[in-house]
Amino acid sequence: MAVFTPVTEKEVEALLAGYALGRLVRLEAIGQGIENSNYFVTTDLDGREARWVLTLFETLKKEELPFFMEYMTVLASQGLPVPAPVPDLNSQTIQLLASRPAVLFPCLTGHEIKEPGVLQCQQVGIMVARLHQVKHVGHLTRPPVRTVRWMYSNYHKLCQQSSFGDQALLERVIDYIETRQGGWKQCRVGLVHGDLFRDNLLFSGDRITGLIDFYHACEDYLLFDLAVAANEWCFDMVRGEYDQARITSLVQSYQSIAGWPESSQACWPDFLLLAATRFWISRLVSWHLPGYQGNAVQGNIAKSPDEYRLKVEAILAAFDLGC
Repeated sequence: MAVFTPVTEKEVEALLAGYALGRLVRLEAIGQGIENSNYFVTTDLDGREARWVLTLFETLKKEELPFFMEYMTVLASQGLPVPAPVPDLNSQTIQLLASRPAVLFPCLTGHEIKEPGVLQCQQVGIMVARLHQVKHVGHLTRPPVRTVRWMYSNYHKLCQQSSFGDQALLERVIDYIETRQGGWKQCRVGLVHGDLFRDNLLFSGDRITGLIDFYHACEDYLLFDLAVAANEWCFDMVRGEYDQARITSLVQSYQSIAGWPESSQACWPDFLLLAATRFWISRLVSWHLPGYQGNAVQGNIAKSPDEYRLKVEAILAAFDLGC
């Protein structure tokens, strides 16, 4: 979470007038994150305070948001710890604030885990499996954005930057992924979160109390979603390799609920590489190419792409992938 678009208390008070949430008590900017502007909003209704998260969308258009709002609402209705958008007095969830689409969400309890262990990875595997087994989402659809075409497009943009020096490795990896994706047809496809990083899963003790930030959700390979989690939760950056106890815990807990067709086993290294490459490219783009993220008024949003370059190289070496 970050702040790119400033809003005033007066603007938020006018927004709250359309809700049954009471009066504004506090408005606090949230400085963490890299994509949208976020604020904590505290309200008082009949002497009872409540806390909400106000999100202003910096890149997604208003007409793109109903998919995410409905998906999150369905997940919350089926018992997952997901913040469903709050409707106003006219049953609308998407507003306009400071010329940005804006949505209010309940503020969930819990905190980010900085150094996950085996038990936390087990809980993540269970949560991903539950997410993939949610019912009544068949009518929801959103195609993947970060396709091989997206990778090549950004690769060519990056090659025009003198500061980018990994052309050979990145081209080799994208070429490999393109040649391998034809063999993934037996792998299951469905709605995925797409961004299962540590700051998007909130823990209270060893229990997950919040699953947030669904704005990369789309239809994609389910194993890709698990691979994003594996690269984030199970990789030891000091040793430059996966922590075998953690990744085993993640995968086995997922398999115990969602299953894992034997025919998909051979594709697992490909999805680890795909997940690492997509995030390496997205960080390279933020690092080397100009964009709105340079206009943040609060928060440190720059994330070095070196972490995911290391992970790409480690995956290539660990699984002896031919590229």
